[in-house]
Amino acid sequence: MAEFSIKTDRISREADDLFSLAKKMDGLHSDLIRVTLTPSFTMAFKQLFEGSNGPYTQLISAASRLRKEIEKARFMGQGLNAVLQRYIEAENLIQNHNGVVSYNRPSGQELLSDSKEEKDAFIRDYENAHPEWKEKLDAFLRSGKGNKFTEEDIRNIKYLIYNAKEPFRSIYLNSTAGYAIDKFYNKDGAYYSNGKVNYDSDSFGNDPRGPYTTLFHECGHAIDDQSDLVQGNGYDSPVFKIYSDAMGKEVTLLDAIYYDVYKNPDNPHSMYSLAAQIQKEGIYGSNGSIDNVLAAIQNGSSKGLSNEDLALYNAVVNRHNASLNGSALVESVTDVYGGVSHNVLRDNGYGHDNKYWNQNGNRPAMELWAEYFSYNMSGSEENLDMLLKYYPEASKVMEQYALSLANR
Repeated sequence: MAEFSIKTDRISREADDLFSLAKKMDGLHSDLIRVTLTPSFTMAFKQLFEGSNGPYTQLISAASRLRKEIEKARFMGQGLNAVLQRYIEAENLIQNHNGVVSYNRPSGQELLSDSKEEKDAFIRDYENAHPEWKEKLDAFLRSGKGNKFTEEDIRNIKYLIYNAKEPFRSIYLNSTAGYAIDKFYNKDGAYYSNGKVNYDSDSFGNDPRGPYTTLFHECGHAIDDQSDLVQGNGYDSPVFKIYSDAMGKEVTLLDAIYYDVYKNPDNPHSMYSLAAQIQKEGIYGSNGSIDNVLAAIQNGSSKGLSNEDLALYNAVVNRHNASLNGSALVESVTDVYGGVSHNVLRDNGYGHDNKYWNQNGNRPAMELWAEYFSYNMSGSEENLDMLLKYYPEASKVMEQYALSLANR
């Protein structure tokens, strides 16, 4: 594992350096193009320097060459990230479970069906190979005055963590010193606040999304808050950026969420795709304005829409809600889609109320990251598949965020 960490750390840093270089060159290119397109500048240069090889022509040519170098830097950065992903896939491939190579990780429920003896043997072997992680994890899982984890809980949690896919396993194990277990709240629900994870009965093995998913969700918030990857204070998931080919610019996770929910034409679940399909079918509401409807859903109110727009609005919202069943399987959809629509798109499923969302505009990004992280840790494969389907661009941002966290 040490050799793996060193390799990925170097690759990740070099990829980040290339993206940073591309960003700086992009700024220079924009300034150059802005100057050359100024009418007075263009006319003056053309009058003073006529000819195919004059300074004006050379300036335009330089801008074109600079654009090519920017694309090369981005391409190399993307290539290095692809190599990094292959390293992680290889590490997952050679991860042994009782000496047998496992190509497909079992779900959390399947893992925890193993016998106590199997779990103990695997945990012992893993901790013998990684004594530094055993010490930190033991201290974390037994922290807090109100901690009610039983020995069976600790065994199950360790078993899930040690079997988790990379980079999520390393992220978790390298982060436990930054926060602690605080108290058990049976009625108030689970939450993270100021370096403390508070959990409830749903944090245990009876979680309908997968065993201990709620616990890992709150730990995802803690890691997001404590990582200091982008900024020294506060959650990093809302401010971490990558370049999006689909959106043609650097974007945050929040940018990508809004794009996926509203405008992504390649996401069949986006509001644009649903509205376009309704118009194609020519059914009631097909004469409404897609732009007006999308704006109304995002604002959380259909007030002021024309009759035709209102018909399309209702058709889009009803079609979205009809595709969901309010179960734990669609939690990330009912929750975060609701969070960016004042709960118009929640359909009474899993999720937070408007008071929660209104407190901080970054919370949709924070919640989606915590859900993504928890599904990867607890082995909630069906929930993870649903998240990837509904958030194709946001998933790319979170994937790169996870890689960066693992190599910080």
